[in-house]
Amino acid sequence: MIIKIKGLEISVVIPTIGDRDILPTIVSLNNSTLIPKEIIIVSLKANIHKHINKKYKNVVFVKANKKGQVNQRIQGFKIAKSKFVMQLDDDITLHKSCLEVLTKNLCLNNNYSVSPNLFENSSKRSIYDYKINFKKILFNIISGFSIFCTEGKIGLSGFESYPLVSDISPELVKSEWLVGGCIMHHKKNLIKEYFFDFEGKAYCEDLFHSIELRKKKIELYIDKSAIAYLELNKKPKKIKDFIRENFRDLKIRKNFVIINDLSTFRMYSVYVLKFFNYFFSKK
Repeated sequence: MIIKIKGLEISVVIPTIGDRDILPTIVSLNNSTLIPKEIIIVSLKANIHKHINKKYKNVVFVKANKKGQVNQRIQGFKIAKSKFVMQLDDDITLHKSCLEVLTKNLCLNNNYSVSPNLFENSSKRSIYDYKINFKKILFNIISGFSIFCTEGKIGLSGFESYPLVSDISPELVKSEWLVGGCIMHHKKNLIKEYFFDFEGKAYCEDLFHSIELRKKKIELYIDKSAIAYLELNKKPKKIKDFIRENFRDLKIRKNFVIINDLSTFRMYSVYVLKFFNYFFSKK
């Protein structure tokens, strides 16, 4: 049943390469208690999912005019029509109440952007649920956080700390940054300027984007009761893949650290910690 609530029309913008099956994401959106007015798929292969167009009339495919997840998302932002706009990755599915909960949060304040509580698909465990162990304490110290930091912060190292939502009582948890895979915005607050000038996988783009939002005085929150599901990247089995991935991450993160006047020494120290963790972690 489609529920139409006055003033709560939503546009969803999904950038995609075009190789992934995005049907589960589309189905979850259209099974929501609040159905999006439009789902804008900005794809490098705009005609590859014609069967979805036929089944769902609110889905619009747009050919990307510029390669890159961030660039494609901005292209979608520029044509979104609704008052509220969600940015969504093509591998994330939503609980049926997620859209409605996030949108109603935005009605509380014109300067909020809100992300859901993200759960890993197979384990059904929140990515914001973790233990404060020795590795986490060492990371906190290197990054310039307090020793037992459980808040959503961006450290002097240019690395981020996830909020431990179970330790925080309000449903809305404030954070310095939001995971870029799923965020609900007021249309008027969208970042439509190209702020991420890197090719390939968009490492750290959520940090760049969060900084841009905060420059506009947008407050960033995670709603514990809004649920979405994603598949976490697995630890590379081969050392060469691990090194390649972290080298690509480093090239972009170093730029983030420099332009935000953070510490490259602390940044490199975290990479050393990650290197040791790769070899000595049980997982």
